[in-house]
Amino acid sequence: MKIRYYILISLLVCLVLSSCNRDVDPEAKRSQDERKTIECCMDESLSRVMDKPLAMFDSLFKNFDLKIERTNAFDAMAKLFAQKAEVIIIGRDYSKEEDSLMKAHLMEPYLKMVSARDALCFYSVPEFPLDTLTDEQIKEVMTGAKYLKDYYPKLKDEPTIVIPNNLSSEYLNFRYLVLDGEKVVNKKDWKTLNYLETADSVSKFVLENKNSIGIGFFSNIVKDPRYKPLAVSYIDSTGNYVFPHVVHQANILQQLYPYTLELNIFISDQDDKASLALGRFLSKSSKSQNYFNDFGIVPRYADIKLIDER
Repeated sequence: MKIRYYILISLLVCLVLSSCNRDVDPEAKRSQDERKTIECCMDESLSRVMDKPLAMFDSLFKNFDLKIERTNAFDAMAKLFAQKAEVIIIGRDYSKEEDSLMKAHLMEPYLKMVSARDALCFYSVPEFPLDTLTDEQIKEVMTGAKYLKDYYPKLKDEPTIVIPNNLSSEYLNFRYLVLDGEKVVNKKDWKTLNYLETADSVSKFVLENKNSIGIGFFSNIVKDPRYKPLAVSYIDSTGNYVFPHVVHQANILQQLYPYTLELNIFISDQDDKASLALGRFLSKSSKSQNYFNDFGIVPRYADIKLIDER
């Protein structure tokens, strides 16, 4: 079913706090003799959206030497816990296991800042015969009860569904945002969910296999005409049916797409001025917030104007 969209979005970014207007943190204006290295571990799935604002920070803050390691979200969080990274940037919050570990060791949560809002999306190539899914269909297929062909007989073959490895942010968000904590169950004659190494390998697979569906961050396919995000309908928390909405800025903002999430910055030492400068730049600077808006996701701090054109 083709969906027509009438809502245009204009995200007019301005900074809510007066301090946000300072693109260069005063604490960063130190002498070259005090140059400080920032050990930053970044979720590899966020490279497409985060590489440019990190390069902007590196260019603006001459007194900080930003060292970036790209890895999966699980390893990034492990490095934070082991104090081997001062800052991590990942597309998820604590897992249930990490939350339990902190409680067991009486650990306080790390300082967290939010740079932008993104979404977990299901996507294919434009010629893929489906345009929509429902939340219940996804759950039924993933828990082994159904095939997609049971819902859509026009499919010639069951699509191959791919996601980054089970240490990724995408996988954890998928488990808890989409499946409500349930486990994926393989069917007797079909592998329900296929794990690939990285977000890039998922998007590459979808391009090369026309009868496939990728699961990944919207920021990895936004404004890329080679991909088609599938609209999702769902039953909301009040029991009301919400008709299929495709993922884009307006629907993320209005929470009309069901699988929205935050891009988080965790800081090991909240008294470390260099780490705070990086966190503040990504979460509050007009430069980074305007960048996220132009990129196609929802910046953390913005004045929003929605225009309904019919």
